[in-house]
Amino acid sequence: MEKTKRSRTSSLHNSNNIKRRKIKGKSSFGILALSYRYFLVKTVETDEFDDRIYLNLSKESVTHFEDLSNEIIYEIFEYLDYLHVYQSFFDLNIRFRKIFTNSNFPIKINISSISKSIFQRYYTHIIIPYQHRIISLSIVNFLSFDLDISPHRILSTFTRLKTLILVKINSEYLENILEDIASLPNLSSLTIIPIDYVKNANDLLLQIFRLSVLKYCKISFKNEHTNFDLLPFATNEYSSPTEQFVIKHQIDVNNLDRLLSYVPQLRRLSLDRLGGYYKNRLNHPIALNYLTHLFLKLIHFTFNDFELLIKNLFCTIQVLHLYIEDGEEYLNAERWKQLILSYIPNLRIFDIQCIYSFVINKNAQLRFDFLFDQFTLPFWFERQWFFARRDYFKYGYHNSIFYSTNPYRYE
Repeated sequence: MEKTKRSRTSSLHNSNNIKRRKIKGKSSFGILALSYRYFLVKTVETDEFDDRIYLNLSKESVTHFEDLSNEIIYEIFEYLDYLHVYQSFFDLNIRFRKIFTNSNFPIKINISSISKSIFQRYYTHIIIPYQHRIISLSIVNFLSFDLDISPHRILSTFTRLKTLILVKINSEYLENILEDIASLPNLSSLTIIPIDYVKNANDLLLQIFRLSVLKYCKISFKNEHTNFDLLPFATNEYSSPTEQFVIKHQIDVNNLDRLLSYVPQLRRLSLDRLGGYYKNRLNHPIALNYLTHLFLKLIHFTFNDFELLIKNLFCTIQVLHLYIEDGEEYLNAERWKQLILSYIPNLRIFDIQCIYSFVINKNAQLRFDFLFDQFTLPFWFERQWFFARRDYFKYGYHNSIFYSTNPYRYE
């Protein structure tokens, strides 16, 4: 009997130790919603575990949501969409209305599917009177842009705005919007994805590169003619502080070095569709000394041109994510080995997905089996980079996808 009691005591002690380790050094809260009731479990920040602190749902830890302090309510609201919070709590009682109207709590606005009447009330009671509190604005409903009361028409007054996301916007608004946000002192993140073709993409890019504190930029400037006119190379007037650049539309390789000349602080670059053939080799040196992460989707892009890109622009990368269509020539393990050793020796992550097709016959199958086997040699094994191949049939051709199964290199 004594042994059983000791065993239970020991098990309980071990269980408590596990709980202590899980919450040690952390500040967190959990909310469990059951019907209209909310239960709060709160831990305190501590470096040493206090035996008086336990995670349990005793009567003392159970409370109604409206009994929480303002500070905790503010912390909860940060994780919720502000429109939903406004709709749920603004008319609840006087105290919650004052939380909305008499505080400096930062506002994050996300306008997606919303009725015109609700939006008009939201615009009148929140957006207009509290412009100085708005730090994030996301509009992804193209109908919202056509309203006379749309917030994109008064962006210059959002002095605390840090993040701006405009999706499905008509491109005719963009030039004025970029003029309005040029003076915003805190705007560090910008996403623009128009619903239609963009005619003056280079002018818009130059406006973006003038934004003085921009760190993240994501754009998709589709053009019905596929390629844009070449940008001029950057001057001192256009030295953007952008560190992460995501381009979702097609980029011609002959415009790439010109584009990158505007972002010397770049650390992460993602190009969703890079194509074309070099007409002029790179003769204007571009220094991207901070670039570590590169994400490329190549469309009918030769390995020769890819090697030039690496040698001239991307020698500093540590992470490479690469997707290639019609990329049979990229299945050259020895060529990859020499490129990595000579020009990208700091590469830690090598993630490739290569799609290619060929007419079915025995010789072709043997040749691709041989090419695949070259990626199992010691150079790849030592870096813990492993690959696989998946075959399928389409339109009478034998198609294969060559891809990384473990792109991470362990030191």
